[in-house]
Amino acid sequence: MTIGLSRLQSSMRENASGVVPLVSTDAPAVLIVPQPGELHLLSAVLDAKSVHQRGWAPKAEFAVSNTALQGTLSGTLSGTWTDALDLTLSTAFTRDHWMPRVAETIAQMRKASRNPALVIIVGGRGFMESTQKAQQVGADYSSQTASDVAPLILQSLRKLSARTSG
Repeated sequence: MTIGLSRLQSSMRENASGVVPLVSTDAPAVLIVPQPGELHLLSAVLDAKSVHQRGWAPKAEFAVSNTALQGTLSGTLSGTWTDALDLTLSTAFTRDHWMPRVAETIAQMRKASRNPALVIIVGGRGFMESTQKAQQVGADYSSQTASDVAPLILQSLRKLSARTSG
């Protein structure tokens, strides 16, 4: 397991070597959260690492219960401006039976956020196999890999900016 994680991190560093980091003042405020109760945290860790390698300063919260999630909601999302939320599930299991819980989590996050246009990206095997599930649970996009997260956030923020300025 240790060797596998080491190889994953090395691979991420190699893939990010051509990425030019953003100036920190221009970086979006990103919150990365695994679905409460999710024991497979690798996806959240890899997403945070990928976003960090772009020069961003993501905030990662690992809420183990809905009560802990409520603390995250009241503290992070309603207390500070957040541009995007990355909500992750297991990369090993589809977690189809969790989709109603994911939809509820997303609805709670949108309600708690100071940002009325909060961009929500979901990731995990269940979303890799069916991109339509992202819309079904109320997310804006689904990521296929950790390296997809930052470009999806930038793409969605550009679309929002174009709508508001045009």
